[in-house]
Amino acid sequence: AGVFYLMKYQDEKSKYTNELVKKEKQKIQSLLKTNMDVVFTSGATESNNTAISGILNKYQTKGYHIITTKLEHSSINECLAFYEKQGFIIDYVNLIDGVVDISHLKKLITDKTILATIASVNSETGLLQPINEIGTILNKNKITFHSDMTQSIGKINIDFSTCDMISFTSHKFFGPKGIGILLKKQNLNLIPILYGQRTYNYPLIKSFTKALEISLNNSEQYKHVKEINTYAKEKLKNQLKK
Repeated sequence: AGVFYLMKYQDEKSKYTNELVKKEKQKIQSLLKTNMDVVFTSGATESNNTAISGILNKYQTKGYHIITTKLEHSSINECLAFYEKQGFIIDYVNLIDGVVDISHLKKLITDKTILATIASVNSETGLLQPINEIGTILNKNKITFHSDMTQSIGKINIDFSTCDMISFTSHKFFGPKGIGILLKKQNLNLIPILYGQRTYNYPLIKSFTKALEISLNNSEQYKHVKEINTYAKEKLKNQLKK
């Protein structure tokens, strides 16, 4: 009898937690003004791997070609390197002063291209990619577009409406480590990399949502960072001219 009541308690507790998690997902959708599905992960690395593996495993019968840049995070590069060994072909779009060359992107697209993964902001240079323009081209050609937005979500206002999937993580906007998100279009089906029932860490999820809310309401902080960035670049340019 004791085991029965324990199992019943755990089942009811799980249902309650799932309801709380559902509410946090809805709040994140509201904060980001999106209806994309919210998938919780352990961080951006898992989000990136889930996105890439999910698409390539799902649509490998339709194509084998992937477009990316040489500025991506290791969780993108190394994941793609694995699939390259499985027979996928990876092309790297040219960059002009660190920014995607749109004309070259168009030339790389083939009828076998099934995925493009391009980060919105580079973590080392701070360069912003024309995500909306890139996404419009890929959408027109019915190519799934994934963007690692770890360095932009919660920091700058960015339009990701042309993206099919985006990855980001909590600790980049002062939230806790160990919690990330993959946003994906509702009609996009992925082959999972993890199977079985999942136990959510609700405190991490709640903290994630709160950190995101605070960051999105604190645009002045990043305005100040941008001013410092502009000042530093101008100083460097003046020093190089001497």
